[in-house]
Amino acid sequence: MKLYGVHTNGCFAEYSKIPAVCAVKIPETISPNVGAVLEPLGTAVRSCVEVQASGKNIAVIGCGPIGLMAVNTAKAFGAANIYAIDINEYRLGIAKELGATEVINSSLINSADKLKELTNGVGVDAFIDASGSTAAILDGFKGLRKGGMVALIGLPSRPLEIDLGSQVIFKEATIIGIHGRKMFETWTVMSNLLDKGLLNIDPVITHVLKLEEFEEGFDISQKGIGGKVILVP
Repeated sequence: MKLYGVHTNGCFAEYSKIPAVCAVKIPETISPNVGAVLEPLGTAVRSCVEVQASGKNIAVIGCGPIGLMAVNTAKAFGAANIYAIDINEYRLGIAKELGATEVINSSLINSADKLKELTNGVGVDAFIDASGSTAAILDGFKGLRKGGMVALIGLPSRPLEIDLGSQVIFKEATIIGIHGRKMFETWTVMSNLLDKGLLNIDPVITHVLKLEEFEEGFDISQKGIGGKVILVP
């Protein structure tokens, strides 16, 4: 499978030609702004499907756009508690708005210890990592209960060293890597959630800029002073 913007040139243009089989008609009930972010939303939705978020205590590590969407999706799935973890207070505020039960600034406190405290020493049922931070991922495993589930979305910049014995094998943890949404199963779940009004990702879209303002958009993203930035031709 080839991805636009990865294996070929992306779609930062007024028009872009794609094969018809790759096109999905967006219903009128979905705004153009939300339609523009369905791809990352699909990744968030799939992560919640894979960890079976309904009724569980879920930690979401990394509150960038996909992490924030995962928070809102976990809420839509009926997670018992959602713990959002990041070092950015601005984005933690958005996570709270999207349904996080508790937000944890891991630059101020040990997130693994806090997860254990919030779950009466048991640990969370699952965590979704959208940060790619090796330190944060390790803390996620330390805060995971026995038999817990892990969905890894973020891409670490360096290899992850982990004690497989204590953190995976004896915990009987289930780990899945999430490269993106499943076509077309994830779209069906996502569409149903949107149609029922169970998802509200408008707070994630913090900046809508003109196409020629792309440099400002990238600057906002790199500095972490926004959620999802959209460019409009």
